[in-house]
Amino acid sequence: MKTLHRFSLLLCLFATLSFAACGDDDDVDPNEETNNRLEGEWEVDSWTVDGVEVMGSLVTSFDMEYEKQGPTDGEVEWTIIGGNGATSRVDGDYDIENSGTEIDIDGDDFDIEIDGDDLELSGTVNAERWVIEAERD
Repeated sequence: MKTLHRFSLLLCLFATLSFAACGDDDDVDPNEETNNRLEGEWEVDSWTVDGVEVMGSLVTSFDMEYEKQGPTDGEVEWTIIGGNGATSRVDGDYDIENSGTEIDIDGDDFDIEIDGDDLELSGTVNAERWVIEAERD
């Protein structure tokens, strides 16, 4: 009986230590998680400026590429082809902030939502309200 009692105590001690040693190591910083989902190439479907759609008229093509440099930051390159055929490239640095809900691109702040292969950025740039919707390319 003493052997069974000692075995039971040992088993309880082992179980207690096992559970106490187990932390939630799978917790990922929400900023890092958003950065992981953002990385890659995106094709813009819609870009509105103050509620006016510019895709298809002033802009014929708009591609975005995000490349992680650190857990919550990276480099961005936007390639925009205007209605006149001129190509503009805009590149800079970005930081994911506020629990993965905002992105700062060279000082311009956008709300960011990623749902699978769909991305939406919304924010104010030069006193104009921008909403950019894109799909993973």
